[in-house]
Amino acid sequence: MYEEYGSFYKQYYEKYGPKTAIFLMVGSFYELYDILDKDTGETLYNIKEVTDFLGIQLTPKKDLPASYGSLKQGLFAGFPDYALHKHAARLTTAGWTVVVIDQVKDKAGKVIKRVPTRILSPSTHVEAMSANETPYLTALFFQLPAFGIATLDLTTGQTMTYSGSVQGITDVWTADDLCQQLTLFQPKELHVFSMESIQESHVRRLLMNQTIPIFMKPLKTLGSFTNHVANAEYLRRIYSIKSMLPPYEYLGLSVGTSLTALLLLLQIVEEHIPSALHSFQRNSPWIPHQNLLCGNHALQQLQMEAVVNLFSPCLTSMGKRSLHHRLLRPLTQASMIDRRLTEVGTLMDADPDILKLIKTQLRFIGDLPRIHRKVLLATVIAQEFVVLGQSYKAVETLLTKVAILEPPPYLLEQLTLYTTVFNQHIDLEKAIQASQDLTPYTDSRAITIERQIKTVLDSLEQHRLQISQTAGLSIDVLKLEEREKEPFGIRLSSSTLAVLKTLTNKLPKGTTFQTLKSGGWMDTPALNTHNQQLIKLREQLAHTSRDIILSTCSSISEAGKSLWTDVEEWIAHLDCTFAIARTAKERGFTRPTIDMDKGDAYLDIKAIRHPLVENTGTRVPYVKHDIALGHDSRSWLVYGMNASGKSTLMKATGIAVLLAQAGSYVPAVAMTIRPFQAIYTRILNQDNLFAGLSSFAVEMSELRDILRSANENTLVLGDELCSGTESVSAMALVAAGIEWLSLKRAKFIFATHLHDLPTILKPETIGLKIWHLHVEYDPVTKTLVYDRTLMPGSGSTLYGLEVAKAMDLPTEFLESATEYRHKLIGSVTQHLAKGSIWNAAVTRRACELCGSINTKDLEVHHIRPRSEATNGILSDGTPMNHLSNLIVLCEVCHDREHGSESMVTDLVQTSEGPKRIDSVSQSKQSKQSKQSKQSKWSEEELTTIQQLLLQFKNASTKTLSNQLNQNYNISISAATLASMKRASPK
Repeated sequence: MYEEYGSFYKQYYEKYGPKTAIFLMVGSFYELYDILDKDTGETLYNIKEVTDFLGIQLTPKKDLPASYGSLKQGLFAGFPDYALHKHAARLTTAGWTVVVIDQVKDKAGKVIKRVPTRILSPSTHVEAMSANETPYLTALFFQLPAFGIATLDLTTGQTMTYSGSVQGITDVWTADDLCQQLTLFQPKELHVFSMESIQESHVRRLLMNQTIPIFMKPLKTLGSFTNHVANAEYLRRIYSIKSMLPPYEYLGLSVGTSLTALLLLLQIVEEHIPSALHSFQRNSPWIPHQNLLCGNHALQQLQMEAVVNLFSPCLTSMGKRSLHHRLLRPLTQASMIDRRLTEVGTLMDADPDILKLIKTQLRFIGDLPRIHRKVLLATVIAQEFVVLGQSYKAVETLLTKVAILEPPPYLLEQLTLYTTVFNQHIDLEKAIQASQDLTPYTDSRAITIERQIKTVLDSLEQHRLQISQTAGLSIDVLKLEEREKEPFGIRLSSSTLAVLKTLTNKLPKGTTFQTLKSGGWMDTPALNTHNQQLIKLREQLAHTSRDIILSTCSSISEAGKSLWTDVEEWIAHLDCTFAIARTAKERGFTRPTIDMDKGDAYLDIKAIRHPLVENTGTRVPYVKHDIALGHDSRSWLVYGMNASGKSTLMKATGIAVLLAQAGSYVPAVAMTIRPFQAIYTRILNQDNLFAGLSSFAVEMSELRDILRSANENTLVLGDELCSGTESVSAMALVAAGIEWLSLKRAKFIFATHLHDLPTILKPETIGLKIWHLHVEYDPVTKTLVYDRTLMPGSGSTLYGLEVAKAMDLPTEFLESATEYRHKLIGSVTQHLAKGSIWNAAVTRRACELCGSINTKDLEVHHIRPRSEATNGILSDGTPMNHLSNLIVLCEVCHDREHGSESMVTDLVQTSEGPKRIDSVSQSKQSKQSKQSKQSKWSEEELTTIQQLLLQFKNASTKTLSNQLNQNYNISISAATLASMKRASPK
């Protein structure tokens, strides 16, 4: 036994790797064997790992052949055969492969050999699947740079195929269409075939996924897969093709990588579960151009799975799968999107009684695709026939009374004809009560045997009644119960057993008793006779049922196969649309307007919301925004400190586009969109550690694909672009990217901290708008106020320290950081500002005319010259070094003051405090008052101005004045900038 087990283990270990378990049937048990080295404690196979995982007993055995030596110890574990799927399911759901080895017996019942009958894996162990999950099995074939992919849902027999090409080199592959397909149809296991040298790490890097079980299978040759005639016949048999069309054309296939992938997939099924390799549904080629291309893993970055979970649950399993596919596969055709939206609107406005009827009837409909698949395979059970009967009745009711979503023509008439055939073969009343003594079939062969069984059961009941009457006992104390090796026994309590033992002379001759710890059993010759009759009749019924189910399922599937798909798709569509309509009402979503005209894609959204963020349950109102991309404003740069909401704004935009193009209402007050063809995101800025690549390397590979593919129908959402490299290169790359995408007329929103971008671009010439999400720091309370309103310009350029202060970092640390910041921009704090040699009360911190904060060039000027003083006293008796006669000026303003452009006057007390007023400033203030502008700039604005002057020393003051006005909402003349520029550090 150890050698037999070991040979199977070695064979399948080479195929499936270390997570492989062998279940070997011995009698009515499945057993595991291993050999322990007593010295090292190591085992030859993996019994310890399997038993620890399953929590079953591991037992040492002494029957190990002597040839293994005295230092070896046999190990054994096992469980009853009826617990096979219980234990196997725990392994397969954890990514294991379980090989089931069954016994083959001769006519005498002797075991002559053991052979593998099933290979249970995460996607082929259909007995372990829940109703809400789809066990996709996927084969991926590479013939670089081309690839083909084939996916199978074994529970429905539906296959999907696609072919395409990867971009880039092996180390930095990209293939957005492949990644999107694997996101939509997430495999339970992925088998990768290639004739080139491809490592598992390369595939995981491409897919950005480390959890899917991947089986790498190098190919030396394609073998018989190059024989197209044989392949065509093979496919004709598996898909049960009854058409004059050639199999390739019927299945939507062409000779190439997708065909090879499909053949490899079918080979896996043949190896794992050969009994399921027939009656597949017609293959469905995936056609990406009908759907919005979601590049750079956009569905994951926008958290669309979580968004799907926000929707009201569908009422059928078909509807749940349909809703998932619909929301994750947005359309590009405006007419199809608009039709879906119209259907949602129709259900939202429907009569409440109709909606109640829909809700009630959908609850009665089972998982039709999966049960129909079982009918095709003749593995359906009685209870599933009951579900089918109830489902058909509910569908008929919906088709008769609900005229909201138009079904395929003549569907009701076809369903009526089909259910007639169904009822001719299935007795639903029998099906409800079905047991080993009663089948759901109307076949006379089964009915005859069932009647004979009923006669025996009636005789058993009569026999029990006679015993109770003879003994003078209630019939209820003589319980007919199933026994381990016989159909029935008479179970007795301890007291009843004691009474009957005193009445043996009155009981039937040959009566015997078996005493147990609690009660016992009573046997009679008549009971034994009836049991033997039951065993024989049950065997006859089981054998007959196997024949009947084949003919019954064949007749039912023949009558319904052409109808099933229409019924399943209509119900799934109704359920899915109903769920979207309920969600739109519950969450206040609105219908987007679809622009049907041809032209560039665009969007215009009023009061957009992020559905996940607004669902967090906070009492703080969600701050809504208006987004417009297209026409004169094709692109946005959004600034703001961390946690201000930049990523949320971009994600909300992306989610709204995906929902709208999926035919769903959206979280906004209003939305108009001309559909996009592709959406690319770069929001998750995390190092791809398991792939061995930095975030910057990944970003550059993704940027390459965006630049190649971008056009007027592309939407790009990017967060903290090029943050993985130094600032100069980052600025250059982002600026070039903005310019490139603008030339391609792509629409994009980029969130960034690169405040100097607007100064090297010309926003007004490329349709670029600059915004910032407003956040204020209150120095008194040391708190950040997240206003989050969208305001023009890039906002403050310095806010990192304010965030740090609000986060309550150590005071000493913050003071040190503040000092460093002042050194970097050439300013000082008030307490560090140096006093004047003329009067220590006057500190040199900022020019009182232009606001320059570069302390190196600050000087203290005497308004009335020192030359007018005698012994330090002016003619009016004022000391020349009095505060009122001193002013802090930068070098430029000081030179001007000594020239012919003197602008300094004495301070005058005003209602707003002391001010220097002259004719020039009065005129200026009057003009600015009309424009609602202040005459001076805040410290924050002065810091921004100074930063720009330092950063762009070669830019003209006119250009800088324009940029400050457009991007920072700071009004300042070119002349004043020239003065500040001359005063800035060299």
